Amino acid sequence: MRRLQPDFRTLRGPRRWVWAVPAVAAAVASVALVQVVFPEQDLALTTQTRIAGSRELAASGERQQGIPYLASAAGMLNEAAPLWPELLVALETVKVDGVSLVTADINPAEVQVRIEVQFERYDLLLQYIDHLNLGEPATRWVLVQAETNRGAGSRSVARIRAAIESPPRSPPEPPRR
Repeated sequence: MRRLQPDFRTLRGPRRWVWAVPAVAAAVASVALVQVVFPEQDLALTTQTRIAGSRELAASGERQQGIPYLASAAGMLNEAAPLWPELLVALETVKVDGVSLVTADINPAEVQVRIEVQFERYDLLLQYIDHLNLGEPATRWVLVQAETNRGAGSRSVARIRAAIESPPRSPPEPPRR
């Protein structure tokens, strides 16, 4: 029988500098690829071309008759500037003893403001809603739900909703050239 003599030395891989050579080659190749795919443009030449084109358009006297997106822009402006700041001012200024604001939830997706108030008596709650609607062309604040608690020292809770409606705006004027 023959005797085995195993060698338990660890085999070493290539040294670190050997790994650096392919990494540097890959970096150089990626930079070259980016330069081929995205060549640098002469920005000065592009700007001069745009200026010359706008001068030619101005000299020819052509004007755009209608802007196709004008109605869409007016609708976007109406959505971008709702009346919720005015609703918050109304909430801050209306004070009725026995009614206190608990939460206010502004939800632009549903185009409404929901508030929750605590009240001592139902007639005070109705007075609070009347004060909120004071000066509005139509009834904006509406009582959604009221829960009355008849325990000693307990307060009742009501949920009130108001629609956020923007006033119609005139469409913006087309740009002048």
